[in-house]
Amino acid sequence: MGQIHSIKLAAFAAQHDDMDLDLFKARYKVPFLLVESAPSKENREKSFRTLAPEEDTKQKGQSALLDSDFSEQYVSTVEKSGRNAFKNMVTIGRSVNNDIIVTSLSVSKLHAYFRYDSELGMYTVTDVGSTNGSSYDGENLEPNVPRLLSSRKTLMLGGSVRCTFFTPSHFFEFLELFRKLGGKAPKR
Repeated sequence: MGQIHSIKLAAFAAQHDDMDLDLFKARYKVPFLLVESAPSKENREKSFRTLAPEEDTKQKGQSALLDSDFSEQYVSTVEKSGRNAFKNMVTIGRSVNNDIIVTSLSVSKLHAYFRYDSELGMYTVTDVGSTNGSSYDGENLEPNVPRLLSSRKTLMLGGSVRCTFFTPSHFFEFLELFRKLGGKAPKR
């Protein structure tokens, strides 16, 4: 399985340019998140980075953490990284022990988590009572109440970080369109 933790969308698209859908789905069995930070004045002025230890990043062969430059889009797979003890959840937040790390000040240290519901065959997201809250497909999430996720729908974290959830097949389609548009993300 291909674990991806925070790689620029353009780089990911270039690395997978020669794959067809069947090969892509064989390599990636878990969903993707396209993560984008909104260019808020507060984020630009106050942004800081929660950085992972250099050796941890090199050891796992993962790229550095999500950048807050607002002009870039990053791709992450929704899967465990081994950075925390929560075995049945994929965490997202600002702290280095999250599985998916987002460096925006509007995102809590532990903001939310994803979990696979084997009975339904779908993923859920749960806001853990974050300071600035979360919304999914335009509706605010209640703290500690799981919400079923659908592909190509948007999760907002703290009001300034947009995460679009994709199944592997839908993300492959998104990449194809991204390439056809000359490296510009299609409107979602």
